Amino acid sequence: MSEPTARTIYRAGWKELRFQATYAVRSGNPAPDGDPSQFSKKARSRVILSQAAASGFLALVVLGGVGLLSDSLETFIAGPALPRVLYVACVLGGLFILQLGLLWWLGLQFLPTFLSSSIVPVLRTLPLRAATIDRVALLLLLRLFDAPSLTCLILTPLGVGLALGSLWAGLAVIPAEVTVVVLALAFAVATGRFFVRSVLGSPGGHRAMVIRWAYLVLWGTPAFALFGFVALAPRFLNFVSNLSFYGPATELGSLLAIYPFAFALLPALSASPGAAAAVPVPGGLLGVVGLMALYAIPVGFAGRWLLTAPGKLASLTTPGQVRGEAPRAVRVRPAPLAILVKDLRLASRTPGFAFLILIPLGDATLLGLWTAFSPLGTANPAQLAEAAVASAALLATFFGPAFFAIEVMSYSYARSLPLTGRNLLIGKTTLILMLYAIAASVVLLLTLLRYFQPLEFGAFLLAEVPAVAAAALFQLGILLWVARRRGLPIVNLYTGAFWLAGVSLPGLFVAGTPLALFVLLSPSGLGRALSVMGAVAVVEFVLVASATLTRFRGAAA
Repeated sequence: MSEPTARTIYRAGWKELRFQATYAVRSGNPAPDGDPSQFSKKARSRVILSQAAASGFLALVVLGGVGLLSDSLETFIAGPALPRVLYVACVLGGLFILQLGLLWWLGLQFLPTFLSSSIVPVLRTLPLRAATIDRVALLLLLRLFDAPSLTCLILTPLGVGLALGSLWAGLAVIPAEVTVVVLALAFAVATGRFFVRSVLGSPGGHRAMVIRWAYLVLWGTPAFALFGFVALAPRFLNFVSNLSFYGPATELGSLLAIYPFAFALLPALSASPGAAAAVPVPGGLLGVVGLMALYAIPVGFAGRWLLTAPGKLASLTTPGQVRGEAPRAVRVRPAPLAILVKDLRLASRTPGFAFLILIPLGDATLLGLWTAFSPLGTANPAQLAEAAVASAALLATFFGPAFFAIEVMSYSYARSLPLTGRNLLIGKTTLILMLYAIAASVVLLLTLLRYFQPLEFGAFLLAEVPAVAAAALFQLGILLWVARRRGLPIVNLYTGAFWLAGVSLPGLFVAGTPLALFVLLSPSGLGRALSVMGAVAVVEFVLVASATLTRFRGAAA
């Protein structure tokens, strides 16, 4: 009997991966009840919904970046001083960086699903060639990654070609998008490999948890740097404009030779071939092509490495195998506090959940640094405080409900504990409040370096606390109610796409209503607007807490 092909094994493995992504049986969740013939259909539909949500978000990013190429927005953003070809190159370079960061982050979300399915370790026990198993692992990871990648590969060339009115400009974007996809997947696998070796298998305890979080912060720094570049894009455009007029041509040429601008110059020059004189790269268009050829060498090595890297990564270890000795004694804590500590420890071992904490904190840090180094008199302190609180509140509310998915990891033993739904909600709401408080405090402390008005800034932070708590309780209550009704915990981010409209958006509305009222009432006086904002937030919290906590008095499972 001949050995089955990699594609044959992949088709069966993909069905298993979808099932584990939805029901997480290998992670401790009991097998679902009901008609087994429906399990595959439900898993397939949920994976499709999740991929559609990720692709839709990337499509919005692409359309937003392409929209900046219009002449009216160019005049508004960069003014007439910056040559058109340099403006297009900067916009496309920023778009490529943002796509790289988002695809990298999505890859980190996919890796826990890929690893926890334990498909590759099972295949290693079968009489199959190592090359076949490595190919199956690559196909499975690519299948998880395909919809967002195809969105960038197809939509970006079409959008750029239409925006610039040039078929050649659209075609010239394709090498850049291929590079973005390959690098994003390589970064995701490489950082996942580091995570499995240095974080996932580390021992327990407070000291080890602190070390894991330190690793995660360092690990996420490059990704946040990508987002930070986009946040500072207007200043970067001014810098390029000044450099093009007053700086040495060699400095501007060296800047444009850095990735991804070398790739962005090709579509820019394809749309305006007569503007090559404004691009001080030796050799003009041929020099740009030469730079892309040089960058293609490491990208090619990254692609070759990816042929075997996913299979090796999945074989390093399986989630749940932790080195080190077990603790000698069990410390008994109040249930809400135990849930909070448990979530932090599990998040420190899971890239997807760790980034749900680090992204709001990173966003707050970038906003604070932007404010701290901005010229005096360019911003209103009240507006800065409002932006800081709004950013922290909305990000915490948007990402916070995803922590409900952690419960699948403790579902096997939580059902045997006297754990009520009320304690579960309180513990997770405390985590979201902590996330909000840290993020808002970071940006406000950095803002105080330039605008020392602690009472005003602190009032904003405190006035929004009840609204964030109300939004968290409302969102988590919906998830817990659905989980009880259907007997299915919300297991990971794949199933989160369906809840975007039913969970995240209502929570954002609850958290955003007091902020919107402040904006409407601020012309009548800061004190009055803050009072109304705080009063509405308290009313929201009282109504939501009384309804939600009363409903969930019984066992959580």
